[in-house]
Amino acid sequence: MKNYKSVKRRMPHETIYLLNTLEDIAVKSLPGNTNTYFAKVRGGKEYAVDNMSYLIWDTVSEANEITHQEYNNF
Repeated sequence: MKNYKSVKRRMPHETIYLLNTLEDIAVKSLPGNTNTYFAKVRGGKEYAVDNMSYLIWDTVSEANEITHQEYNNF
C-alpha cells in the first residue's frame, strides 16, 4: 500500500513506469491533469491505453515501479 500511495501522489507531476506482472505488460504514465498512458508487451511496440481500462487500474494498484531503462528494454 505504501508504494501505491507514493506512485499515485507522484503521477500528476512526473513520468512513472510500472510493470503489470500478471499480464507481463509495462506501462508508462505521463503527467498531467488526466494522465496519458502507454503500454507495451515484452519485445513489442508501445501503444496508447485508455486511462479507464482495467489494465491501467490493475497496474497502478499493483504499483510495481520500474526504471525508464527497464521500460525501454522491455
